[in-house]
Amino acid sequence: MAEATTDFSTLDSHLCAVATELFEGVGYAPCFLRPAMLPRTVGEGVSAVIGFTGRGARGSISLLGAPQVAVVLRGEADRASPTDVLGEFCNMLMGRFKSRLLRRGVELFGTLPAVTTGEHVKLEATSSAPSSWHEIRIPSGTLYVRLDAILDESFAIAPVESANDGTGVLEGECLLF
Repeated sequence: MAEATTDFSTLDSHLCAVATELFEGVGYAPCFLRPAMLPRTVGEGVSAVIGFTGRGARGSISLLGAPQVAVVLRGEADRASPTDVLGEFCNMLMGRFKSRLLRRGVELFGTLPAVTTGEHVKLEATSSAPSSWHEIRIPSGTLYVRLDAILDESFAIAPVESANDGTGVLEGECLLF
């Protein structure tokens, strides 16, 4: 049986997996963004952030993009504002993240997303928490995804093979009744 992991990079790989699933579902694939390249918008920017806490962990997932990016993401929901769209995508990421980690022995509790707009928005790395950046390239611009998390010694993620005993549903599976 494999050991449980406690490192930030493992947590980040789970966020990457759910972001890939979510954004590939709407036609866009994330790619890794080097930490030296801090995300910023030219002109107006929309930022959404959702916090989480759990035993031995606390942090947030953030999205940043131009309003034009959110307009493309909203698809058929033509009455949704760019702030509503990014807030909802942030919420969907958190829901998938929580579900994925729950199957690995981690119970997270999330906040409601907070959304703001501004001119020339730049998200800096924090000194108190490790951060990881990713980007989704969309024809109208780039959507940035960020994970910030502080993990205590008590935090552990069980490996898939020990967390899934075969009796439950995994994230991404569909059940029809």
